[in-house]
Amino acid sequence: MATSAFAQGSQLDAAKVAKAGYEGMLSGKLNITPGLLNGLMAFGTSITPSRSLLLAISSYVMREKIKY
Repeated sequence: MATSAFAQGSQLDAAKVAKAGYEGMLSGKLNITPGLLNGLMAFGTSITPSRSLLLAISSYVMREKIKY
């Protein structure tokens, strides 16, 4: 299966990921996210609204649009 140039450039070496996980385990961390891009994406999920909140907001907006 072919991967895009972006995906190929953003993949971390398995040895680096394993090392980060091992070092994190030894230091007692529960979650390890190696790599800057992966860390940014993981952080992004904590600041974006949940799916249920988005559904509630979009249904409210649609109801308001239908009134006019």
